Amino acid sequence: MLRYVPILLLLSFLSLVAGCNSSSDNGLLSLSLTDAPVDGATNVVVDITAIQAIPQNGSPITYTLPQPQQIDLLQLQQGVSTPLVNDWSLPPGQYIGLNVFVSADPSVTDSYIVLNDGNQYPLVPLQPVNPTSCGLPCANTAELSVNTPFTVSSNENGAYVIDFDARKSVLPPATPGGTQYLLQPEGRMAAILDSGNLIGIVPNSLITPGCTPAVYIFAGANATPTDIDNYAPPVTQPVTEQAVILNNNTGDYVFTGAFLPAGTYTLAFTCEAALDNPGTADNITFTFTGSVPVAAQTTFRVVLTSPNT
Repeated sequence: MLRYVPILLLLSFLSLVAGCNSSSDNGLLSLSLTDAPVDGATNVVVDITAIQAIPQNGSPITYTLPQPQQIDLLQLQQGVSTPLVNDWSLPPGQYIGLNVFVSADPSVTDSYIVLNDGNQYPLVPLQPVNPTSCGLPCANTAELSVNTPFTVSSNENGAYVIDFDARKSVLPPATPGGTQYLLQPEGRMAAILDSGNLIGIVPNSLITPGCTPAVYIFAGANATPTDIDNYAPPVTQPVTEQAVILNNNTGDYVFTGAFLPAGTYTLAFTCEAALDNPGTADNITFTFTGSVPVAAQTTFRVVLTSPNT
């Protein structure tokens, strides 16, 4: 069972950077970046070099960042985001998605992972971008393709957040004992004004010895929970996954699901998040599930109740 209380969410926009030239007829697009956590690492750094908007009709429009942004995704959890680009001037119309380009060159270690034991390893593209199709110097580049339609309106600024999901995006080395982790970027995009948040409490009784706790969030009511599998149909996959952490002040185990488009979601709790390899189908056990609505510009406080109560 779930208990939830809606709370009005006052959105405060960070001062964004990397402004772009505009024209009087164009609309503006502002993007920020957030992340879902990954187990077994203290840092997952990606070096973002460019963004590409894909019009419904016409050629892709590429914005190359003045300076590549080297961002530690694991600092962007629990609803924290960082600016990526502000006031990108784009022709008005319908767009079918975005591409985000990440430089992952092991010779300079621009993108890398630091494990819990302190060892640092380069991230390398699982499938490097085809240089003939991206229009950029794309050697050693990975591409996050976000297939979320959006609209650019004249003289309006649309604010979106990209959830660069580190848990889904980082795969172990191709061979046992390898020193290069694989980067297969996965993520989503949400309009900030059309999204809400979840702040949840997990009962201590669900945190058993050896537990790696996480809450997987699926679209729809009473969805069937499943493990992360990048090769499974996207409709079966979680929208996002959130680590469950101990609040030392209250003694509660808590999680935050941020930037969720308005709708109904199924929450699924597991103690086996560390066993979930995004590159394979894994038998992950979920010990609790429940559904909750999310409204735009609202934060829902959710309490998971133990199945035995």
